[in-house]
Amino acid sequence: MAEVGASDKTVLRPAAPVRQKSGLVRSASGFDAFVFSLSGISVGIMFEWSSFFGPGFYPGGSEALALLISVAAALVIAVAYRYWGQIFPRSGGDYVFLSRGFHPGFALGANFVYCWILMVSPAFAMSIMQPLLSAFASALAAATGWHFLTSLSTWFETNVGYAVIGSVDLLIAAAIAVFGLRRAIGYMKLLFFVGLGGEVILVIALLFSHTSTFLTHLHAATGFSAAQIEHKAVSTGYAHGGFDLFNTLKLTNWYVTSLFFAALLLYIGGEIKNAARNIGRALIAAVVFSGVAAFVWAVAYNNVIPTFLQGALAWNSTAAPSYSTASLPYPHQLMAILWGTSGGGLTLTIIAFLATLAWVTIWTPLVLSFAQRGILAWALDGLTPRWVGRVNERYHTPIPALIIAFLMGESFMLWFAFDPGTRTIVLLVPLFVGIGITMLVGTFFPYVRKDLIAQSTVADKKWFGIHRMSILCGAGTVIMGFWSWIMWDDTVASGTDRTPIWVTIGIVVAITIYYLCLRAYKRHEGEDITVTFKRIPIE
Repeated sequence: MAEVGASDKTVLRPAAPVRQKSGLVRSASGFDAFVFSLSGISVGIMFEWSSFFGPGFYPGGSEALALLISVAAALVIAVAYRYWGQIFPRSGGDYVFLSRGFHPGFALGANFVYCWILMVSPAFAMSIMQPLLSAFASALAAATGWHFLTSLSTWFETNVGYAVIGSVDLLIAAAIAVFGLRRAIGYMKLLFFVGLGGEVILVIALLFSHTSTFLTHLHAATGFSAAQIEHKAVSTGYAHGGFDLFNTLKLTNWYVTSLFFAALLLYIGGEIKNAARNIGRALIAAVVFSGVAAFVWAVAYNNVIPTFLQGALAWNSTAAPSYSTASLPYPHQLMAILWGTSGGGLTLTIIAFLATLAWVTIWTPLVLSFAQRGILAWALDGLTPRWVGRVNERYHTPIPALIIAFLMGESFMLWFAFDPGTRTIVLLVPLFVGIGITMLVGTFFPYVRKDLIAQSTVADKKWFGIHRMSILCGAGTVIMGFWSWIMWDDTVASGTDRTPIWVTIGIVVAITIYYLCLRAYKRHEGEDITVTFKRIPIE
């Protein structure tokens, strides 16, 4: 008997109960899922960035072809992610997929980087929001004659203005998120309808506007004719015209930067009603809708403001600022110049600013909701202190996870505000690599985790005897590998400083080591935390 007892002591017990509850509830409808996924794309940011950088910095790049290529690639990624969502209709997204399909330590490290980087995105969006609010205040000053608005416009352009604007945006989104996912999605819906309604009005107005009006107003605003602006741009190195396939592919960076993130929807998979059906529909609908909306908006916009002139103004904003507009010549500002600040034109100008502001702001509540669910999933698996995974019983909100996500975003906001040199999107390279790894793991998942596949609705989904998930994730791996390289090579988008990328690699390695140490410690205490990752996660 003594021998049996001694042997029993070596048996490890599971680290957590098999069916622990998270405290989350399925409250998101199919339309909610669509809006959430669409918020991850943000049509306005995609249109603003591509219309600014495309004509100015990618000579020979075709905006229409770049958008078409980007939508096609994003659809493959969306459909591939749909299979992950059907196998694991749980909260936590890529962390859940990688921890069950590859290695828990690597999954924790990679997903920490994923959440950490995406919480940078509200600070990225400030590249549009800061000049937008400055130009908006300036336009209102011209319309009302109130001089304090002129001072406010100037203050918005300061580093302190950057920090305050961004922090207020984060605080509003976080305050709403405290009251639950439905309130957060309700905020996204409000911004969606404001953005969409504004876009419809602007497209109609642009179709009935005239280039001659814009050229007259531009001359009055800048003191230079279109010919002078274009001549100055060309003399300082601006190139335009023809067709360049490689620059077209580089231009896709400003579309896929938005389109690839429709799959952030999967981070709230455990809170979507009829998730297996609604996830797939929402992902595809969001990508298609965004592509169509961006195309329609661009066609109407280019119909009034010549792309050569758009590019010259964008180029001059860095090479010869006095020959550009007072603020960055993003579409919202050029539309304000087109319609002016008096009469009916003032109404259209205000709509242009508000619609753009809504599309830019929609990203913030999205990433806060996404990051909390990722952080919550780590806690539910026992990889962080238990208090991190506490969920408010009334609002079903992971409050500690929300606070951590907010602090991530706020730290980046302040960093970017007072160190302008960091304001590039180079961190998208490790994000793209991260998506590519999820795709690679998905390629082999149906064959290495047959037990989990057999429990899902995709068990029999095959083409020519091969799991569809393997085919689509294989294609997704190639796509993400290609765009990781394109982003790396594109110095317009990602700059030349690669230090942030090496930092993220170091973080992944460090957190993987943390997991290995935690596993060893738990084994010493008689717990086997690896059992957690052999089953579908709790919800």
